[in-house]
Amino acid sequence: MVDENYCVVVYERLGNDLIFPLMDLLGIDHRGDKMDRNWHAVRDFFRMKIPELKTKQHECRGDSTLGQERLYGAVLKEVIETVERQLAEVSFFSGDTSIDGIKLQYAPITNLGAEGKFMKLDNRILISGGTTSVKCHGQKNIISTNRLLVDPSSSD
Repeated sequence: MVDENYCVVVYERLGNDLIFPLMDLLGIDHRGDKMDRNWHAVRDFFRMKIPELKTKQHECRGDSTLGQERLYGAVLKEVIETVERQLAEVSFFSGDTSIDGIKLQYAPITNLGAEGKFMKLDNRILISGGTTSVKCHGQKNIISTNRLLVDPSSSD
């Protein structure tokens, strides 16, 4: 049986080793505001981070390590395999040089901008008399009568 404190410590370590540095890179929650965010930086991040995580995973093996260390090693193994499998699906991360670097520099690395625009649209629909959000397709007449989607000011 795993002590629940082990799980908290393991999650904290994973956060410090992978999650928070990735949030810094992507600018999530305004972390790492001064970082250069682009796809090349993301690829470089994973090229550096995966070997670092593999080293930590290797250090967590063995009979002499504590249960908490072995648990962290098992979690790292799953995280590494999952990240490598997902990165392998995208040719850019596999080293494909045929991808146009100029176009890539303008491609957003998160969808936070689009989510923010949909949130503004949701709020405008609610203010203009809609009783539901865009998520509910049953109230299409609200969108068609208030004309928010064809209003030029809604493209902000």
